[in-house]
Amino acid sequence: LESATSDAWLRGLAAGQAEGLAKGHAAGLSEGREAERAALLAKLLASGMSEEQARRLLD
Repeated sequence: LESATSDAWLRGLAAGQAEGLAKGHAAGLSEGREAERAALLAKLLASGMSEEQARRLLD
């Protein structure tokens, strides 16, 4: 019984860690996309494009 409880606890711990990693990865990807979008917007504005045109292009 003790071994089964320990195994179940370890499986639960591993599942929790995997879920946390997946959520962290998704958040990181989202932040990365936002940073990339901001950098592209800055480049377009620096090239002389209006903000409205640049935002329309990125959407």
